[in-house]
Amino acid sequence: MVGLLKISAAFAAIIFMVRKKVNLGTAMVLGAVSLALLSGAGAFFLDSGTAITPADFLSIIWKALSTPSILKLNGVVVLVLILSHCLEKTGQMNRILQSVQALVGDARVVLSSLPALIGLLPMPGGAVFSAPMVEEAQKEINLSPIKKTLINYWFRHLWEYSWPLYPGLLLASELSGMSVFKLAAIQSPLTVGALVGGIIFILRKVPPPASTTAGSRKKFRFTTMAVEISPIASIITIVVFLYAVIGMESKDSLLVALVVAIALTLLINNLKKGMRPVEVLKSVSVGGILNLVYVIVGLMIFRGAIQDSGAVGEISATMKAYHVPLFPFVVSLSFICGFVTGLAMAYVGIVFTILTPLLAQVTSNPLPFLVLAFGSGFIGVLFSPVHVCLILTHQYFKSDFSPVYRGMIKPALVVFATLIGLFLTLLYLVPASNL
Repeated sequence: MVGLLKISAAFAAIIFMVRKKVNLGTAMVLGAVSLALLSGAGAFFLDSGTAITPADFLSIIWKALSTPSILKLNGVVVLVLILSHCLEKTGQMNRILQSVQALVGDARVVLSSLPALIGLLPMPGGAVFSAPMVEEAQKEINLSPIKKTLINYWFRHLWEYSWPLYPGLLLASELSGMSVFKLAAIQSPLTVGALVGGIIFILRKVPPPASTTAGSRKKFRFTTMAVEISPIASIITIVVFLYAVIGMESKDSLLVALVVAIALTLLINNLKKGMRPVEVLKSVSVGGILNLVYVIVGLMIFRGAIQDSGAVGEISATMKAYHVPLFPFVVSLSFICGFVTGLAMAYVGIVFTILTPLLAQVTSNPLPFLVLAFGSGFIGVLFSPVHVCLILTHQYFKSDFSPVYRGMIKPALVVFATLIGLFLTLLYLVPASNL
């Protein structure tokens, strides 16, 4: 209980500061400081958790600044922002939108399909890549920042339940001992549920553009679209080859793919006699990039404080001590870990490590509970205030947290209902020997 109270207090402090317009990176750092102070008080007065000393906190900061994986994450985000800027500045993003519009005709389908396309990339902070596309596509509809945030964020995350390139799914496969492709196939109904929920409760509320008429659609040309979308297609192709075939680390493959995509964008623009590549790169907002890097570093400092405080372990121990039944235990533990960490890899690592040996003792068919854990945890990730994509999307569209959370509740309930149906099907209708 103490662990949950500590984390809740730190989250409340961050949300309060954000609402008071404190820079999000600063709010994260101060939230980490408050959690460190609460952890010290809890360890000293209540003999609960682990105290974070000043030396420990400096170590957390150093890790956030020097850990290779975090440096690569920052590198990926920086390159994503540069690529997004190049696509926008050269007019290529607008041409991509025109090609997709000519193909499908409905701006609402364009709005959802672009972040869904980017969602095929296991890209940290990838929502910031699709956000400018959504911004451009919605101009004839003129959506509110809240609706733009919902569309970009929700449809960007359709695939994480079932796309084999995502690290969270790969780790779940490793810890459960099941083929990632088999696990992806089993969990594919969750992607369908997320799509249906998004269409019904998010996209259906978007009005059709008043100016759209049958005669206004431009003729679709496949070769034109193939050229314009080639930088994005090259990212997918290169990542699949380097990551899935060669076995290169995911962020390394993304760094290579993004560099190639930026070069390809500048080359296409140069062939079209547009702005010179040097002029395009000079126009990149260095201040905006540094601010997002600062936000990510602040997020990593806060995440490090959570890990060192032992709060997640306290929460798990409390739930075990109170003998919570298996179903609510799995759902609650997974959701809380996903919500607290904001990262699929993190909650999968924590929850599956706890559940795999536990389930082996209490059931002969652990798969339904592992699927339940994955789905519940990812719903927690979607609602997490420290989820990088949520933070970056909020930053880009300058939307408020509360209305976005309210807008996600109904589509998330569709996913959860799908998850319950899948859980019951695996538990009662499909023999364990067939799984």
